[in-house]
Amino acid sequence: MPKETVYGDQLPFGEDNPGRSQVEVSWGGGVVQVVTKCVHGATGDRLSDGEGIHYTDGFYVDLNRKGINELIRNLRKARDRAYGRDE
Repeated sequence: MPKETVYGDQLPFGEDNPGRSQVEVSWGGGVVQVVTKCVHGATGDRLSDGEGIHYTDGFYVDLNRKGINELIRNLRKARDRAYGRDE
């Protein structure tokens, strides 16, 4: 599936930790998926080398067309209220 990645501005675990937050949007086969996760800033690998699912593996949400439109509206509203409207 193709994907786009947006990295957060802050380092979630501080300057001494390589963790970097990101949001990925992927699509294909009739599915659009959004995931938020924390990865190693230099390599993009997961932060934990333990067994099983770890919180740095991410939280995945599948969205239908209605959900995507609602998310876009909410992101625009949040952006405009935080930074002012684009002209």
